[in-house]
Amino acid sequence: ATKYSPLSNTGTTCLNCPSNTERFSLETDVVPGDHKENGTITDCVAIHGFYGPWGGPVRECPNNTYCIKGARVPTLCPANSTSPRRSQSNTSCACNIGYYPWANAGIPRVCLQCPRNNYCSASNVPIPCPPLTSTLGLIRRGSINDCYADAGYFMATDTSIDERRAMLCTENYYCPLDMNNNRIPCPSGREHDIKGSRFHTDCMCKAGYYTETTEISQGTTENVTQIQCILCEEGQICHSRSTKASRIPCGPSATTIKTGSDDISQCFCLAGSYMNETHVYGATCTTLEECITVESTLESQPESYACYKHRLCGNAINCVACPVNHYCPASRNA
Repeated sequence: ATKYSPLSNTGTTCLNCPSNTERFSLETDVVPGDHKENGTITDCVAIHGFYGPWGGPVRECPNNTYCIKGARVPTLCPANSTSPRRSQSNTSCACNIGYYPWANAGIPRVCLQCPRNNYCSASNVPIPCPPLTSTLGLIRRGSINDCYADAGYFMATDTSIDERRAMLCTENYYCPLDMNNNRIPCPSGREHDIKGSRFHTDCMCKAGYYTETTEISQGTTENVTQIQCILCEEGQICHSRSTKASRIPCGPSATTIKTGSDDISQCFCLAGSYMNETHVYGATCTTLEECITVESTLESQPESYACYKHRLCGNAINCVACPVNHYCPASRNA
């Protein structure tokens, strides 16, 4: 402890200041006129990191406050910041996780909320989420683990969960925008060949079935789309991703051996007719490609596209009535 000299002192005796105090005038940065020594114990004030009446006794500055030299009471840290015990200035007040210091705030500090699609860790600097990830619109995020894959993307837990590297959703999976970051497999009996799928409705029925969708009301919430896979009827062909409207009819006087047919070569002419050799399997079919837009939740990321192909056909075959003086058994032959 430093010492003070009482007014009655003849120059031979100095008294010790109380614990954790010292003479006010020892500081070179004291503002003139703030305090004048008067030869009493009140010349002893709390040292940095402590507070109390001049002359003591003093206490250590508690958490989330700071105490300059001579502080009679602790000063609270700015909102959304904390400090350890015995902090000596406002520079010891660090912004909480999820906040960052405003560079132009000066003294006292101001801690701002970490903006969306950024995270603010102990470094107190906003760090953008990695490409193709976002904070799902949330603010005040404090870790890279708060960055989630965009819709149509997922994170492979064995290679990228810590570095948050988003990967394009693969075929027969869909990747919704949520906090799970997982690929979700299509339900049993359904499939798709879209890369970057976001919705379960992209999972269409497998070949041999066609898809029917039904909107189910959920009251005040959004409707739920229910998908049903229906076995393709005799005389119809159902490729993968078929709907009721896109089934391919074998044609008049033609059928299939069984239900669930998935290729036009399974159509044949009924007895009493034969296949027109100018209209063989697939003569009326064309291949179409459809693409959907996959938008990123990050403004800095461009939109991408997911595409799939399907066939659009008229009748699979053309069966002609057997001519006079001929017989025509059921056959696939022209």
